[in-house]
Amino acid sequence: MDSAFEVAVYIHRFHNLDLFQQGWYKLKVTSRWEGSEGAGVPSRVVQYEAPDATAESIASIWQIDDADHSFCSRPFRIKYARQDVYLAVMVSFHLSFKSIQSILKSSIVVSFELLFAPLDGILLVNQSELEMASVASHEFRIPYAALLGSHTYSPVHFDSWHMVLVDVTIHTVLMSVYQPSSLQNESFSIVRLTDAWDYCSDSVSDHLDASAGYTSPNMILTRPEQSVPSSEEQSGLCKLLQSARTALITHLDAFVSAIQKQNDDAEYPILDSSLTASEVIENGSKLSEFLSQRGGRSQTSAALLNDSDLCKALGSELSSLWILFLNFHRSNRESVLKYLCTFWTERRGSECSPWVVCSRMTSPEVHLSRTVPAWQWQVASKAMSRKGYEEPATSSAAHAESHRKSLGAERIKSDFLQDMHLFGCPLQQPIIFAEQYSSQAQTSNLFAESVATANDTSGQDMKLESEVHESTTTELRIVIFVHGFQGHHLDLRLVRNQWLLMDPDAEVLMSESNEDQTLCDFRELGQRLADEVVSFLKHRLSKALRRGTFNNCKLSFVGHSIGNIIIRAALTEPIMKPFLQFAYTFLSISGPHLGYLYSSNSLFNSGLWVLKKLKASLCMHQLTFTDQPNIENCYIFKLSQENTFSHFQHVVLVSSPQDRYVPYHSARIEICQAAVRDSKKGASYAKMLQSCTEQLTCPANVDRTFIRCDVNFDLSLQGRSLNNFIGRTAHIEFLETDAFVKFIFWTYPECFS
Repeated sequence: MDSAFEVAVYIHRFHNLDLFQQGWYKLKVTSRWEGSEGAGVPSRVVQYEAPDATAESIASIWQIDDADHSFCSRPFRIKYARQDVYLAVMVSFHLSFKSIQSILKSSIVVSFELLFAPLDGILLVNQSELEMASVASHEFRIPYAALLGSHTYSPVHFDSWHMVLVDVTIHTVLMSVYQPSSLQNESFSIVRLTDAWDYCSDSVSDHLDASAGYTSPNMILTRPEQSVPSSEEQSGLCKLLQSARTALITHLDAFVSAIQKQNDDAEYPILDSSLTASEVIENGSKLSEFLSQRGGRSQTSAALLNDSDLCKALGSELSSLWILFLNFHRSNRESVLKYLCTFWTERRGSECSPWVVCSRMTSPEVHLSRTVPAWQWQVASKAMSRKGYEEPATSSAAHAESHRKSLGAERIKSDFLQDMHLFGCPLQQPIIFAEQYSSQAQTSNLFAESVATANDTSGQDMKLESEVHESTTTELRIVIFVHGFQGHHLDLRLVRNQWLLMDPDAEVLMSESNEDQTLCDFRELGQRLADEVVSFLKHRLSKALRRGTFNNCKLSFVGHSIGNIIIRAALTEPIMKPFLQFAYTFLSISGPHLGYLYSSNSLFNSGLWVLKKLKASLCMHQLTFTDQPNIENCYIFKLSQENTFSHFQHVVLVSSPQDRYVPYHSARIEICQAAVRDSKKGASYAKMLQSCTEQLTCPANVDRTFIRCDVNFDLSLQGRSLNNFIGRTAHIEFLETDAFVKFIFWTYPECFS
């Protein structure tokens, strides 16, 4: 018996989301046993579709490297953003093992590398002359629990500097094939098609059969001589084969059922297979009966012979089943991909559960009211000053450190395929404490009425047709990203990329209207943003309405730092009023919604003073409540009395106790100890807090969600730096990492799609 695991990797599409350079790219795939030098050997390659026969790709076919047993896709040229390249190729790797005991705690690692070569103005004539370097990598671990039989959608994203989406599915099975002694040297043969363009022609379906490998005289692997397996090993192999067989039949049934639900007229396709589904089940009943008869017999030589016969029967059946699956996948690859992608979407929230601690709350607690008597101030001040009281920022940091230590003490376990971007360095991932507040809808909101109101108020020629086509169900989703102080319009590109991975059809605007102009009045900043947003919305709405391709609109905003104040200022502009009924999600990343009234960072406060004196920054005066003698006449106080949060269906406040550039309580919109102790300005702070909290929790015509996300980054690798000294590291970490965004999006997908 030649036993090995077969890992089949199907690469469907390469989608350029945010690559910085044009040029030639290709994918390199390898597999290996984790913690050992045993590498997987490519055993079968099937090109499902022929590539476009253009001058740039006429010599572009996939390759197998004998030296490192790797597979490389055909080179392809990336010219523009959001470009799709359909590869449609499946490569299978064989990974042999020495004994049953050796794989019980083993895992297989599948590695993807992105290879790149810059454009030189010359068309690709011979890909062997094209020198390509590895620029990014992404790995997946297949744990033992998934080795016997799993089928998983595994999107490859590489890193933040090479943000792409490669649609990949990975399929595993335990193969055991009986080979006569005279054929020992012909087992596990593989093929190379590097010199045959005919295999990638339009008649590829006639040449490539998923049920067969392709032999090459110089690529034959010989099976090392082994001693006769013991009775225990034979019995263990039987159990593994039986489990693999059961898993494969179960998955085949699930695929067929899912595809039949997608298309009621679909039939179970079996292509050129001598074993039908009914025969598989019939053979399975015979094998089950054989196992039950053998269960009561002693482990004698006769029993060993029975185990050997059973292994042969199971191995033969598994081979037939695997061929059946490969043929089925080839005929229904897009349906299988869609089904696996849906399943992955449903469970991806559980992947980030080790790093996200969620809690549901009834309503945000407001410790202060609009009018607080003096004696209540004294009681509250004593309560918050008593021994043992901790500031929320201090308490959050302590909880995060404790949670991080608990993750290190016990290894994170997962029975599914594991993304090594997460599971490879679990202690370096951010810890998020999320508090969710929800309220039920009272009335419904009609899209047509909203658009009609927008058209009447704006006075433009955007007319909604009297009736929307009954079959139209598509939504127009628009997301506006606004940078912070002295920021760039691409500051939030990582957040944008993660949003587009969650919702590929979203329309995105990276605001540029206030770039290099963030020193002036927030009113002026808000007016410029409102003009830019309205112009963008009118263009997109008019275009979509003319085509009649949608029946709903969702408008979302994402801001960083003072960009959140600019967003709220823009929402108060009259020009924005017609579009407020489309407001959907407001993602605030470290936004000083309650200003810098009680900032505890003395170094940062000194910097603010310099900006106000030397740069005459009016927005800094407004943030520190020095733009007016009376705090209740200051701009931030007046902005808190405006209805800005109440327009949104989902409001997500992201903060960090490590971010000392923005006061922790201001980013979370909550009470702080300094406000309770302040007998002069504390009451005004309480009014701002109360007004914002009422907007976040007031009844609405849709189901509303208010979420506070407390992010704690691992800054152990930052070392000593000026940014750490002045408390700026975490503030910039929101822009330079995307793991926290991924966790939030996966935990609350309903807010971002």
